[in-house]
Amino acid sequence: MKTITKIIGLFSLSLGFMMLLSTESMAQDLEKRKSILISKDWTITDVKREKLSKQETYALDEGNTLHFSIDKKFGFKNNTNEYLAGKWIMGSKKELLLTHGKGDGSSDTASSRFKIVSISETRIILKKLDKPKGKFVLQ
Repeated sequence: MKTITKIIGLFSLSLGFMMLLSTESMAQDLEKRKSILISKDWTITDVKREKLSKQETYALDEGNTLHFSIDKKFGFKNNTNEYLAGKWIMGSKKELLLTHGKGDGSSDTASSRFKIVSISETRIILKKLDKPKGKFVLQ
């Protein structure tokens, strides 16, 4: 009986240690993703759905640029030199939230949710979770 208790205690101790290491690893992974996001100005190179190009607030067309800064602010500039700014939050390693003005001159705010499909030093693929939904590629 004492042997079983020792084995269970050793198992729970090792499980707790593994969870601590995985939590630390996830935090490092999140910081790495944030550093990739703020590393440069990103240009939209491919839009997978036509509806994303027809949005009223900011159309996600090829050639538009996004800039993310370390102080959690972002800037969006489209092909006609219209500019939209706001704040960004990376909730988890797969979720990105952008909060910005509605684009109609009022002081109302809107938000856009994105899933990070893949992220690397040279390419980010985002999937828009709000309507209109669709994927686009940043390089």
